[in-house]
Amino acid sequence: MKILRDRRGLSRVGAIGFGLRNRACSQGLLRSSAKTMAILAADSLRGTALLALRLALIYPVKVVRKSIKTVASLFGTKPKASS
Repeated sequence: MKILRDRRGLSRVGAIGFGLRNRACSQGLLRSSAKTMAILAADSLRGTALLALRLALIYPVKVVRKSIKTVASLFGTKPKASS
């Protein structure tokens, strides 16, 4: 996908169509369509899992860190001046 998009300048849909046509020549249209659907399903699952991880773990951790820094700056003590 990356090679087709970077080197040939294809869009994501264009790269998917290119793969479908190439596999159809060697495996037949039905098997090629099934393979393409399997690839799309795996990509969708991966994207959904990453989004769920971001929403459940990464964003809340960022909010907690920022909150801790804000509270610490409000109630923090000033450093003592050396004599």
